[in-house]
Amino acid sequence: MGVYESRLAVVLIHFIETFLDVHKLGIALGESAFLKLRPDLTRAPDVSFIAWDRFPDRRLSHAPVWTVAPDLAVEILSPSNTEKEMQRKLREYFETGVRLVWYVEPELRTAKVYTSPDRFTVVRTEEVLDGRDVLPGFQLRLKDWFTRAEEG
Repeated sequence: MGVYESRLAVVLIHFIETFLDVHKLGIALGESAFLKLRPDLTRAPDVSFIAWDRFPDRRLSHAPVWTVAPDLAVEILSPSNTEKEMQRKLREYFETGVRLVWYVEPELRTAKVYTSPDRFTVVRTEEVLDGRDVLPGFQLRLKDWFTRAEEG
């Protein structure tokens, strides 16, 4: 992940956390949060959201790697990501319990919103990312996200 992709991730976390200040649905994590999705698979999505129902009594582990699948996994694509790699990650995410995946393409200013490995919609710059049933009520216009990331 490059600096620009990291900036996009931080700004998205800001928007999600602001939403979560009002809607106490769970927590957001950043690009260095390693999650063990199964015994042989650890991933660190660029941004992830985990609903409180995945944590008994809302107690967060202090372990360096959590054994939990996020409800939402966001990957901000960079030129080094290959189609084969991203398809593999997509399958792994859904096989391990992830409910929603966003693949963000910064160069195109679009996002692919996956509800399964083979079902997605494309959200364009003037359109709105929607949290669906994973983050109900969360909406973010892509243009607003990119503008905030670039202009501060």
